[in-house]
Amino acid sequence: MTGFWIELRRSPLRWWSIPLAAAALSMVLWTGGSWNDSWPKASAALTRANLPLMIAALGLTAQRVSGIHRSRNECLPTARSRAWTELTSLAADVTWLLAVHLTVTGVVWAMMWGQGAPSGPWLEYPLFGMCGVVFAAALGHALGRLLPGRFTGFLAAIAGYVLFLVVFPSGESPLTATVSYQAIDVRLSGAHLGWRVALTAAAVIVAASSVYLVTRDRRRPVIALLPAMAALVGMAAMPSGSESPLVQPREATGRVCTGTESGSEVCVWPEHAHRLSEVITAATRVSQAAVGVLPPVDAYSEHGLERGGVAGFTLDHGSGDLLATLAGEHVDRSIPFCAEWKDEQWVAHSSLRLWLDARSRGRDSLPGYGYQSFGSDIDYRSQVEETLTRPDDEQLQQARTWVETTRAVTC
Repeated sequence: MTGFWIELRRSPLRWWSIPLAAAALSMVLWTGGSWNDSWPKASAALTRANLPLMIAALGLTAQRVSGIHRSRNECLPTARSRAWTELTSLAADVTWLLAVHLTVTGVVWAMMWGQGAPSGPWLEYPLFGMCGVVFAAALGHALGRLLPGRFTGFLAAIAGYVLFLVVFPSGESPLTATVSYQAIDVRLSGAHLGWRVALTAAAVIVAASSVYLVTRDRRRPVIALLPAMAALVGMAAMPSGSESPLVQPREATGRVCTGTESGSEVCVWPEHAHRLSEVITAATRVSQAAVGVLPPVDAYSEHGLERGGVAGFTLDHGSGDLLATLAGEHVDRSIPFCAEWKDEQWVAHSSLRLWLDARSRGRDSLPGYGYQSFGSDIDYRSQVEETLTRPDDEQLQQARTWVETTRAVTC
């Protein structure tokens, strides 16, 4: 351990730890939207810190190792193998980088516990981030050893930006820097995380053995090439693309439910238990807006709790989206989709969803976002807007007409 402590004290990354912590924490706090209302979003938000840390890890370690090579300090005698010396040096750099990552993680967790949000952190997301930092540092170490130069670190940092945002785009590859999409009903893919861990281990072995690729001993490079080839094969075979997304549907193992004044049951994921009152208030508004047109529904369920059925409402995108998705769920449960519907039925069904959304908000005009009919190219927005300007009794009559139109075709 003596060698490790010496490397830890002399690593230049110790001087970068404070600015890197500030940059990483800024990425979490002030980019990508809010996350402090649920542990799933907070856990995924931690991965925003990965981008500056991974780029810095690649560039700084490459520059440090390149400088050692150019100064010929690696020629100093040592009692340990050269691979062990390389691994010790890499471990010291990684320790400073992981200290930054864990500091940011601790800050986010402390904020969440202070909010009193139910459930707890999803630990695979910090593991995802730490693996990315180690992978980038190992890659930078190998580049610094194999391609030493005055601008190696700068070029490695640019390469890191391209690699982690372009070559391994977010949401498609185990080697991406961040998890860009996170909803309550999805979770990090176990297969992608397994590949990330395996490729990180391979990168560390490549970094430790890279010193043998610049040795004069002709036998050593052959041994060093084997882990490099294994890492390249692994990167070529790793899952990616739309058929193997980084996040996958989450199985509902529990739910928190309560009743409303209208007799409907409202169910949310356990992590959103503290927001039930918000959903009940919104569901009550939707039920009241539907009086005289549609009967009360038995239940409202948050998106993902019922697979293969009604889409459900969402709490991930603000109160406006909550009302819109609750209104859509109310219509969908009252009048289920029918494969035999023609354009007339699709338009009527979609118009009803849009009208109920606007009515539940107490508006006489449509919300500011666009709508397109489900299954039809017909623009029905103008008809709904015109309906909203009429007196209440005329609006209810038009809404009942849409209901009759959808029910004219039975499945």
